[in-house]
Order: sequence, then C-alpha cells, then structure tokens
Amino acid sequence: MNKDIAVIIQARSKSERVQNKMLREFADSSLLDIAILKVFAAHVSPENFYVATADDDIVERTKIYGVNVFMRSKKSAQEPIVLQDALEWHNKLPKRFKRYVLVNACNPLLEPKTIELFIQKFKNSL
Repeated sequence: MNKDIAVIIQARSKSERVQNKMLREFADSSLLDIAILKVFAAHVSPENFYVATADDDIVERTKIYGVNVFMRSKKSAQEPIVLQDALEWHNKLPKRFKRYVLVNACNPLLEPKTIELFIQKFKNSL
C-alpha cells in the first residue's frame, strides 16, 4: 500500500437511532471490531490506519488492535453532523498522507477484498 494513503474509520457512540452501536454486541463481536479486522485483512498497514473518534470507550477498544487514533472534537461527533467538522482530521494527520479512504463501520458485510480492490483502483487512477 502507498505510504501516502490513509485508511480511516470514523466512529462515534452518540448515534441518534442506536446508542453506542459501534461497541454494541453484534454477531459475537461489534461493528467497530468487525470493521477494524476487515481493514487489516485488506492488508492495510497499521501506520496507514486510523480510527477517528471523540469517545474514550472507542479509544480503549482500538488499543486491543494497535490502531492509530485521531481524537475528534466532541462538536464533530454531534448531531447535526457538519461535514467540515466531521472531517476535521483532514489537515491534522501526518503530512505524508495525500489521499484518504473512509471505511464505514456500519457496513459489516463489506468484504476485505472490496476494500483492497478499491484502494488498488484508487491508486491506479492517480
């Protein structure tokens, strides 16, 4: 994987419809755990992988996997979501990252191969 591509999962516990859905029990795991494992299964190196969150519980969970964490502001994780706030990490990650791939943790059926193919096509389109 290119060193200039960051893969990011944005995760928050304050969803309006399902509180704490990222860490809630789902299929003997959680949505966040499933997403993290799928990103790693897509051969994304740990130095290119971040979880962006404003929640301490999510930070604690990411420690199990050794994933980098970008601490979002509380404002960026509150409804209504404003795009500029939600993407506040964009200018705060290491400058070596020129491109970003967002993986939605709310899609537990996303296959690692799909992530891999997307990143490959993304690189080839540059």
